[in-house]
Amino acid sequence: MTAEHPRYQIVEKIAEGDFATVYRGIDRELNREVAIKQIHDQYLADPKKLESYWGEAQLLARLEHPYIMTIFDIVKDRGWLILELMQGSLPQKLHGQPIDIEDLRLTIIYMCQALKFLQENGIVHGDVKPSNLLLDKNHRVKLGDFGIARRLSQHEGSVIKGTTKYMAPEVVSDQFGDVGPASDLYSLGFAAYELLCGEHFDSLFPGLNMYGRDPQVAWMMWHSASDRRLPAIERILEGVPSDLGKVIQRLVEKDPTRRYQTADEVIFDLKASSEGKDPDALKAEEAAIEQLDLDRQKKRKRWAYAAVAVSFLLTFSMLFMPTGNPSSEETGPRVPAGGVLQWVDMDRDEIHVLPPGEKSPVAMQISDDDEFSLNGQQVGLSDLREGDQLVIKDGGSFRSIKATRSNAEASTGRLAEVDDANSRIYVDVDGETQRVEMEVPFGTGLVLNSRKELQGQPLRLKDLRVDDSVTVQWVAQDGRVTAVSIESRRKMQTVGRLRTVDATNRVIEVEVDGEPLPLFFNLDRDCRVELNGTRERVDGQIVGLDDLQVGDDLLISHTDEVQRLEAARLLSATGIVRNKTDQEKSLAVELQQPAVTVSFKVSDDAEILDQSSDASRSWDFIKVGDVVTLSHTSVDLLDPIASAVAVEPKQWEDRWALVVACGNYDDSQVSPLAAARLDADLLDETLGTFYRVSEDHQVILRDANAQKVQEELDQMLARVGPNDQLLLFFVGHGYLDPFNEPYLATSDFDLSRMESTGISLRKLIGQCEEVSTGEILMFLETSHQATTGTDRKFEPSTTDLVEQLKRSPVHPVSTQVTLFASADSGQRGQQLGQNRPDLFSESVAQVFRRGEDIDGNGRIDADELVLSLPVQMTELAKQNELQPQTPIRFLADDRPPRLTPEQRETIVGLMEGLASPRFKEVYRERYNESQSLLENVPDGDVVFGLVTLKHNLTADSKEIFRRVITHFPKSPIAYQALAGQEATSREYSMMMTHLIRMVEVLPEFSEPIDKAYASSALFMAGALRQFVLQTPKVGWTLQQVKSLDDVVLSRPQAWQDAYREGINSARALREQLSAELESTTDVAMKRRLETELGRSSTYSALNIEKAVEYLRHHLEDR
Repeated sequence: MTAEHPRYQIVEKIAEGDFATVYRGIDRELNREVAIKQIHDQYLADPKKLESYWGEAQLLARLEHPYIMTIFDIVKDRGWLILELMQGSLPQKLHGQPIDIEDLRLTIIYMCQALKFLQENGIVHGDVKPSNLLLDKNHRVKLGDFGIARRLSQHEGSVIKGTTKYMAPEVVSDQFGDVGPASDLYSLGFAAYELLCGEHFDSLFPGLNMYGRDPQVAWMMWHSASDRRLPAIERILEGVPSDLGKVIQRLVEKDPTRRYQTADEVIFDLKASSEGKDPDALKAEEAAIEQLDLDRQKKRKRWAYAAVAVSFLLTFSMLFMPTGNPSSEETGPRVPAGGVLQWVDMDRDEIHVLPPGEKSPVAMQISDDDEFSLNGQQVGLSDLREGDQLVIKDGGSFRSIKATRSNAEASTGRLAEVDDANSRIYVDVDGETQRVEMEVPFGTGLVLNSRKELQGQPLRLKDLRVDDSVTVQWVAQDGRVTAVSIESRRKMQTVGRLRTVDATNRVIEVEVDGEPLPLFFNLDRDCRVELNGTRERVDGQIVGLDDLQVGDDLLISHTDEVQRLEAARLLSATGIVRNKTDQEKSLAVELQQPAVTVSFKVSDDAEILDQSSDASRSWDFIKVGDVVTLSHTSVDLLDPIASAVAVEPKQWEDRWALVVACGNYDDSQVSPLAAARLDADLLDETLGTFYRVSEDHQVILRDANAQKVQEELDQMLARVGPNDQLLLFFVGHGYLDPFNEPYLATSDFDLSRMESTGISLRKLIGQCEEVSTGEILMFLETSHQATTGTDRKFEPSTTDLVEQLKRSPVHPVSTQVTLFASADSGQRGQQLGQNRPDLFSESVAQVFRRGEDIDGNGRIDADELVLSLPVQMTELAKQNELQPQTPIRFLADDRPPRLTPEQRETIVGLMEGLASPRFKEVYRERYNESQSLLENVPDGDVVFGLVTLKHNLTADSKEIFRRVITHFPKSPIAYQALAGQEATSREYSMMMTHLIRMVEVLPEFSEPIDKAYASSALFMAGALRQFVLQTPKVGWTLQQVKSLDDVVLSRPQAWQDAYREGINSARALREQLSAELESTTDVAMKRRLETELGRSSTYSALNIEKAVEYLRHHLEDR
């Protein structure tokens, strides 16, 4: 692993190319963000690649220009270029949208200034394109990626290569001439045209693929084709100013002689048009101004001459400076006789004076009686300036302070070097070609960003930095330049905590670490204020000083004034949870202020506090309806992330819970259940804390007797409201008596006297059915692996126990109560482990804890439980290496029977015709007589249709089944019967239609009889489908076959398997019959085999027996 670099730290990857990877990084020394470009490891050992890479660094280092990306440093041993961190390219910021017209005009001007600079240095960039037009942190466009830029000699020709889409013609082909500065201008024009068009630019080249599949080659061919040109902009885009359009059209001229030759020409034309001036007139005006500047330069005095002019006054004032009275006694603070004024503290009425020959300034208190003069004129304290020479005379009750100010020169420029050891600075003065050396005597007034102190100490020369912008007051003597005062400006970042805000005067007071006193900052008029990285508030207003609060953490970007103020504060929002999404871990919260609903993402490490108990909770604790206070940093509430959530849990008054857990019994024959109490404790916490059943609505009974259970149930049933939810849990034993009547065992249960000591499950449910309420859910855990005694033979699976309550297999267990049995037939309840609850109880608790509230109404109902509970149990069983255990729901159904007893008796009578070997007319008479009684149910028609079908009364059968599907379009048997008859009569199109409809309407039942019928119907569909495919294409289409396949694929897997089985059976049978036909020589046998091959009934037909069983099974449906 590579050791960490002592100065530069890689933070994250920004981009990656074939040659290098670019990272966002930190310069620890200068505390600034940088870009770190790292060459790939395989190229570090390649001398040619390295030469090119370091060539880019050397080239960038020489190209200091405001519109060219800056290089700061190189780290050769790691293959790093340390570059200015850019904020992305123009295309990334535009997101495919066209660029603003004026933004494009400025972009072209800025890029031409950069290209002009390159041209003056004899350099061609070679790869000007939109993605190399980069934005710095101030949103200024800069030219980047100098990986292929080179100095261009007259012998290089068109060797420079770039991105082919933006190549100038002369780069591709020598027939257009040599590569030069105009080549970059062509690429710039092509890029500008694309930025104007946005994502639709490539649509201007519909014939591009005529040059081949390789887009790189295609673009090269397009640029080198002299007859291919970009259309005039006004033909493509509306609203583009004609002057801008003309500039771009001239930039993309393929003939270099007709193209702009220099970037200066482009800048001139764009500026002339933007100022509304005629270009020729403007050229004459600029020529006159240039001549005037030359005349002024000739008259400019040299630095040495100016030094002589200003030195006399300074020397003169020093000669007459009094020395004071050395013999006088000092009775108070020292009063110097004179010296150089360092600064004036108006707030404290003090001046700080540096006496001659001393190194530290002296503070002197000023009184109202003191008199001031400047160069012989009476003035006030506020008129004095740093660097003034002072002569101070003590008049007893007052002092006379005479100030002399030399006619010092003022120059501005850039600080090029600081020599602290020799007290010198070197300044690149604006307008001067030579660097100026200045002496800085101790005590020279120093100011940095309008401050004279840094971290509580007077500013020192070494506190200045190279590249600071400086204004220097200086004097000259004997050919030497001496600084009188230095005002330095530097872009700095200061971190602190807000103390006060004066929004009217745009001043903030900030506590800064290391500073003994708070600092005051003036805000620039255009200062950008952000709160938590956002400029816009939730109401759409721009964040301003009024939005800041005392205590905000601040990052201040400033010189002498603040240009950017970034405040950070933990915000809070309070509201009601209206929806909760577990997968995204988000909350939809209806806020109190502002009155909007906002989706908050909750971070994985967010603290969730239960305000009712001051306890930390998990994500599952938060429920719909809770009042939450979320801590976040999103000012505009766009995609906010909560770092903490305080919850006021809502207690629901519309839900009730009775939990009965029995694990210890008076009867020694009854097996003890160690997990029962654990289950009770788990359900107690879950229902109260997580499902929010209020305390007075919840009763937990542990090892209670039957009387206690009955009393608590009676009281609760008397209190539940009409729309409430009642949850009943029983954990214990459930037994069947000799008459298969189910009983629940409480602590006083006697196995030999079930009827008198047990709680009758039938009566318990009946008692619940008498209550009018919204929903009653009963959870039974009554069969256990822990049952090992003689009582095991009386304890069936929980599902088998509940099944005994049904009057028939198709009748519901209850009209009002939905039951959840802990284990399917043949299974027993399992404990998760020692001192752990049962699998079923833990799974139920997890569902209620997580709040599997799919419809978002705050309540978990039976439909939501049936979706979540089996999944939870399966996962827990696997995690704990237990046997599969399946919960079974018994749905409450209070609907009346579908058929009356008379209707059921009539239909059963019609079935007699199915058992007879021959058809009797009495069957038809009975059918006709039943029409009025069975007018609104299909069963009688379907039964008689099957009777006529069995006895080959084809016409009657078709007529009856067609009438059935007309009046009862969801009868699967009718569609199946019609499809079988249509296959026989070769009406294949109708057959396919009816098979598709049969599969669509076939209901998904779970009973074995229903499954058997469905499998036989799907087998027939698959066989007939294969028969059709093997039959000459008459009356059917492949689309119909595909439609049948598609609808089968949408139904249960077992049906799909039966369908495929039918297909395979028909295919195998046809192959067998075909083989027999091929091998036999018997003529009669051949005819029989040919007949069988072409007859649909050979392969499959309607299974009348299974259809009748299916019909009979559903006669008592509700």
